[in-house]
Amino acid sequence: MAVAIVRCWNIKPGREKQARQELDKIYTIRRDAPGYLLRVELVSTQNPKQITIIALWKDRESADEFAQSDHTMSHLASMRRHADEGPLQGGLHDANIDLKSLPK
Repeated sequence: MAVAIVRCWNIKPGREKQARQELDKIYTIRRDAPGYLLRVELVSTQNPKQITIIALWKDRESADEFAQSDHTMSHLASMRRHADEGPLQGGLHDANIDLKSLPK
């Protein structure tokens, strides 16, 4: 079963550039991680400083390994200097995901 890691961020005023750089760093590390499938970034049309990231993983083990890695923890700590986590706290969410619809 695929697993999604969902994080909602509210970018702090004046920290947009730094927050974007951190999100890009996390993505660069994630895209080569075993079991990683896809990242979806949702930017609110009403508040562009509110960003939700959904990362899909092949299985819980792959998601757990990445989420608990030193690299991830370091980048999340850095990201928290530039943004607050939104109302939906980050974490693992099991889901039935139609993997046939994902790009290859």
